[in-house]
Amino acid sequence: MTGRILVVEDDPTVSSQLSGGLEDEGHAVSTAGSVGEATVLLGSGEFDLVITDLRLPGASGLDLVELVRKEHPATPVLVITAYANVDTAVEAMRRGAFHYLPKPFSLESLLAEVDKALEHRQALRERQALRERLSAEQGLGQILGESRAIRKLRGMISEVARSGATVLITGETGTGKELVANAVHYESPRAGSPLVKVNCAALSENLLESELFGHEKGAFTGAESRRLGRFERADGGTLLLDEITEMGPHVQAKLLRVLQGEAFERVGGEEQLQPDVRVVAATNRVPEEAVKSGKLREDLFYRLNVVRLEVPPLRARLEDIPLLAERFSAECAGRAGVSPKPILEDALETLAAHGWPGNVRELVNCIERAFIVAGEEGISRESLPPLLSGGAAPTADAPPGPGTECFDLREVEKRTILAALKKSGGNKAAAARMLGIYPASLYKKMKRLGIPIDAAN
Repeated sequence: MTGRILVVEDDPTVSSQLSGGLEDEGHAVSTAGSVGEATVLLGSGEFDLVITDLRLPGASGLDLVELVRKEHPATPVLVITAYANVDTAVEAMRRGAFHYLPKPFSLESLLAEVDKALEHRQALRERQALRERLSAEQGLGQILGESRAIRKLRGMISEVARSGATVLITGETGTGKELVANAVHYESPRAGSPLVKVNCAALSENLLESELFGHEKGAFTGAESRRLGRFERADGGTLLLDEITEMGPHVQAKLLRVLQGEAFERVGGEEQLQPDVRVVAATNRVPEEAVKSGKLREDLFYRLNVVRLEVPPLRARLEDIPLLAERFSAECAGRAGVSPKPILEDALETLAAHGWPGNVRELVNCIERAFIVAGEEGISRESLPPLLSGGAAPTADAPPGPGTECFDLREVEKRTILAALKKSGGNKAAAARMLGIYPASLYKKMKRLGIPIDAAN
């Protein structure tokens, strides 16, 4: 494996020897004689590895280690010195050095350390690429919308995901609570570990206890072998407890003990288990009301409610409908292997006039049905389900939007596209990805909305 390496050494003879040996192995080498020169080179390009002497004129190699760790955290630093002792080695590693090599050393030993450092760098790159892919496919990339409520939710998810805190996700049925739970997991350091889900409303209390905590062979009739519970299967990752308020009182008590840090046993077993699991709970009920009615233990509620993520109903973010509708239409096209169908203006107006009691899930079903019946010209008002195409009015509690103003859906869509173009620097393909639509749909929208082709360039 070869890479771009920066050698920081004030002795020209040593610098030449190091550079020559590395270049003979196929590495691209740049040299600097001081931390100042190294800083300039680091600012002008990306390096896969920095090799630095400990003693340099002015600032020391340890200062460079600290600078690289702060400004280029994925770049390993190999420290070399003729003044080796335990204290300096420990200090170099404490400041973030990848390894410490005392002089004199052979070229073979140096090249071996270089190979290890470059392999470490490659592993970090692959891990970052995996995180980015998971974020796009399972994480924040799936939380669509540019309304104030959704931007705030995405910001909170990003902050919460990095912590290990227990999360309670609340919101009406169909708002996308499971997508939020996915994002909390896939934006977290646990993204490479399992995300395990269980619907607490789908199982009786006895079955739910066995499902969560596992059981031993013979624990009850039909238990013919040991079964690992969801907690054990989620070790190192995240456990989503959906519809948490439907969990029976006995299982709630056992869950509370686990959240308090206690070990548990499988049903019918004695072995103490304590897997490393982050718990995320979700409910479509108002949890405080569930506590008052006795459906949810108050002490368990406080344990779950460390961080609260409230998913807004669709009627509270009507300006997101064009973006969501386009994405769902594109997904329908992808599954059918055909070209996407645009959402026509009269259909958008009709969608904005509906109250959406079923939230985003209802919109998904609506667009899937409309996609099937619509012609090639696009999804029109006539393509929509009868309840919508008849011009159903918003429900009584549907707010018109922020403040008291009504939405001009065409203007909202235009502002959203312009914002994406500005953020992408005018790159239409990148802007289309941000908006969750195909580039061809973006060009059609720009033409329909009178947005110049060179907007944001």
